[in-house]
Amino acid sequence: MSQRVGVGEWECLDSGCYDPEDFARSFQSIDGFSERELYAVGERGEVWSFDGSRWRAIESPTRAAMNSVVCAGDGQVYAVGADGTLLVGRGEQWRLITAVARGLEFWSARWLGETLYLTADTRSLFAFCEVSGLRPADFGDCPAPTTTHHLKTAGDSLWSFGSKDIRVLRAGVWSEVR
Repeated sequence: MSQRVGVGEWECLDSGCYDPEDFARSFQSIDGFSERELYAVGERGEVWSFDGSRWRAIESPTRAAMNSVVCAGDGQVYAVGADGTLLVGRGEQWRLITAVARGLEFWSARWLGETLYLTADTRSLFAFCEVSGLRPADFGDCPAPTTTHHLKTAGDSLWSFGSKDIRVLRAGVWSEVR
């Protein structure tokens, strides 16, 4: 992983994170609160933090493949992955949320408002908050998508992209994008 520091100039940021002979370990997703507080997750349940100068491995409560990490508006970091794995933490303190249904593969996670949204198994979209737990996203009058995979936020909107469907959540209302 590199950071552009000038025109045609790049600086390596992940030096020392991996054994060059171990190709199974990798960063799958990265997010941050700032340039001095980044988090990355990986294929073997790895959780890493970057303080602006170096990466540190953090003790992870799982070995499940982690696919997405998001630094959320509630000040926590959420990481999701294989077998319904959902981690929450920040800094050195991480815990596994056990109330999540096992057997799902979470692919993408994004924060909007007070809710963490997750895609699962490329065909489901869920909303999560610690008070009410994991529940299917409520699309209201909008037809629910049959495919989901990637989530992105832009301003106050959440976008869901699947191989056949695009949906956007704005001001609490879902719309189909054609």
